[in-house]
Amino acid sequence: MFSRYWRPALFVLFAAGFLISAPLVVLFTAGYRYHFESGKIVQTGVLNVNSIPKGATVFLDEVMQKERTPAVISNVIPGTHMVRVKKDGYSSWKKSLEIKSKQSTFANQIVLFLQLAPEILQPTELPKLPSVKPTWRQYPPEFHLQNMQDRTVLSRVDQNTLASILAYLPLSTYHLEPSPDPYLLLRDETRKRIVLIDTQDQSQPIVLNTDAEQWSWSPSGDALLFSDSFDIEVYIPSSHVRETITRLSHPIFGLTWYPLGHMTVFGYEGNIYAQELDRQGEPNKTTLLERLDVTQFWFEEEGTWLVGLTADGNGFRKRLQR
Repeated sequence: MFSRYWRPALFVLFAAGFLISAPLVVLFTAGYRYHFESGKIVQTGVLNVNSIPKGATVFLDEVMQKERTPAVISNVIPGTHMVRVKKDGYSSWKKSLEIKSKQSTFANQIVLFLQLAPEILQPTELPKLPSVKPTWRQYPPEFHLQNMQDRTVLSRVDQNTLASILAYLPLSTYHLEPSPDPYLLLRDETRKRIVLIDTQDQSQPIVLNTDAEQWSWSPSGDALLFSDSFDIEVYIPSSHVRETITRLSHPIFGLTWYPLGHMTVFGYEGNIYAQELDRQGEPNKTTLLERLDVTQFWFEEEGTWLVGLTADGNGFRKRLQR
């Protein structure tokens, strides 16, 4: 009796369950999730996180993820999420990132620094300052600067000693600074400015002419950091993009790039800071050294060590990476 009346009902029930669950499984596999706040089914996004060093823990909205960097976190609900990266013994990283539907969001330029005390050394124990990158041109012989009555002329001399004018500059005293090919970086000693010349652009060779007392090329030579000692800016010659990184109320010193990441490092009021250049969200800023009254610093072993001098004449060394 039971079988006669309930078998069809059970069949209908299982069939209905299959018809309902099968599309849900397909949607789930395709990355769709129910968004409780909006009350809608949305297609998720992907978060890619990488860091120096690797093996760091990733927190998404303060929920620890099973993946370690480099991590690919799938099925993230679209919207703004707080991402935190942490590794024992290192500085942490935290940023609010926008995750978009059907897209991947990348946080792949994260640098964490060891939180160790610096060693105090005698100045004679410090390694020498690193030399200019050898592949960069320091004094290209084919280019010449000549002061005329009311301007300075930059010329290129070919193999037949024939000169062609590359650019006209305001009358001043210029010095050629090391730069990657095909660029020439001129320091205007009188006006405290720099002029960047693209030697392959015949129509508009001057691509940057600005106040600057400090500057530094990225390790790959594709970006130029510069500062008038208060504003820190970056210029990308290939795209002619110029951005302000930060503004400070007191002079900075030692502007440079961190060799292992897309970060600027600078001294400010005797301390040393590293600030990322990633424009997603608020840039992270890390204190590398404080309360030592630093006057000069540089990196050793490709960013593994931070070394330098202090105002009292001592040297220091601090390990940043293992």
